[in-house]
Amino acid sequence: MNLMLNFLIEYWTLAALFIVGFLLLAVAIFKFPTSIKDKLYGKIVEWLIYACIEAEKYLGQGTGQVKLRYVYDLFIQRFSYLRYLISFETFSLLVDEALMTVKKLLETNDDLMFYVYGTYLNEGGD
Repeated sequence: MNLMLNFLIEYWTLAALFIVGFLLLAVAIFKFPTSIKDKLYGKIVEWLIYACIEAEKYLGQGTGQVKLRYVYDLFIQRFSYLRYLISFETFSLLVDEALMTVKKLLETNDDLMFYVYGTYLNEGGD
């Protein structure tokens, strides 16, 4: 015990640096994956908005489950490494989130409405 106490008194700066380094490493380990996950989540949702618009254009209205499967197939082609990490149920929830954004975009953007359906929201065009 006395030997350990003498060691700490002698090398307290080294011990303090070790503790600070360990804490910084712990923060980096727990914070870094979260930031990657947030960026990846944002990238996926952004891409899903695009994929939902393309599916709506390609398949039209009233084909919900077919469009969901179409978007899932596109997703697997684009993000094949996530196939085993995201279940179809989770994917479906992400698509629902993207669809809310797509619906708002279609209601407010005449050019997007024309791109998807071939008609303007307000028949006068711009």
